[in-house]
Amino acid sequence: MTVAGLPCAWWLVPEAGRHERLSRWIGALAALHGGPVFEPHLTLALSTLPEGADVPAVRSEERFSRN
Repeated sequence: MTVAGLPCAWWLVPEAGRHERLSRWIGALAALHGGPVFEPHLTLALSTLPEGADVPAVRSEERFSRN
């Protein structure tokens, strides 16, 4: 499967304790104002995957960074 050109976003995500607290805040604000619920994150960059990108390797790095 070719992945070159697929949309890609690079995020920073909070550690587990802060993730839970931010998720509650986001959910409460979304309910109060009719907005969307989303994962707490900071978007660093939006791009597309380059030719030859190894998507499973990127996913394993993501799991590693959340531990």
